[in-house]
Amino acid sequence: MTRTDMKTVWVHCYEGAALLRSYDFGVPVPADERAFRLPTREHLESEAKTNLTTERLAFPPYTGISFKIDYPR
Repeated sequence: MTRTDMKTVWVHCYEGAALLRSYDFGVPVPADERAFRLPTREHLESEAKTNLTTERLAFPPYTGISFKIDYPR
């Protein structure tokens, strides 16, 4: 797999207006690019929440935490 075989999706986590943490998630591009699907917003938020909890930055129910997702172009 080469570098161009991956797309990166960024999830920026905010507490109020302050950036708490940003996470990048690599998404492999299949050989048949027509089959390529980006992860859903729900999936990405769930992964970011897990990371926030693991890093002890935020805990359920994540009150006051918002997520901005930057999909690749």
